[in-house]
Amino acid sequence: MLNTDPASSGSSFTIPNRLHVDALTLDRDSLTISASVRGAEAHCPMCGETSRRVPGRYTRTLADLPWSGMPVRLRVRVRKFFCDRLTCERTIFAERLEEVARVYARSTDRQREALEWIAFALGGEAGARLARELGLLVSPDALLNRIRGVLRTEAEDVRVLGVDDFGFRKGNAPAPSSWTWSAARWRTCSRGTRASP
Repeated sequence: MLNTDPASSGSSFTIPNRLHVDALTLDRDSLTISASVRGAEAHCPMCGETSRRVPGRYTRTLADLPWSGMPVRLRVRVRKFFCDRLTCERTIFAERLEEVARVYARSTDRQREALEWIAFALGGEAGARLARELGLLVSPDALLNRIRGVLRTEAEDVRVLGVDDFGFRKGNAPAPSSWTWSAARWRTCSRGTRASP
């Protein structure tokens, strides 16, 4: 769900508190912030084991909120850690960027929330025009997908789904078909038969 409390993010407008700025690079049309994660240890996402052994690092690039209409990119050096618990399924894991970005995301949480606000307020075309003026490059379809994504995560699990398809008319099909999904299986029935509950 959209975050309605601006103070709840726990970070300043400029740089998330969890990150340490290593360098700033100002190009003609963008700003790149090179950063690393504060702290010497991380917790395994599978078992919760604390680790300090670092076998390697990689760079993660995240789109962030613009500064004065200028696009901003975060280039975060993320460490990989060994998990020392023998029963854990993972031997190596990457540290998580909580309160910065979701796993596998290509934008920061605060940029994602800003685009969701724009998408819900203005929709696709108008939202994309406003985002462009603010320095957020996004397509109308991407904004609509963000609305669908938020609604999907808030939807409850579907237990029974029924669909009646009467699209084939005037002799194009021998009978309408109906599909009922229940308990992870599909049942198909045609004229003269009924699906069991």
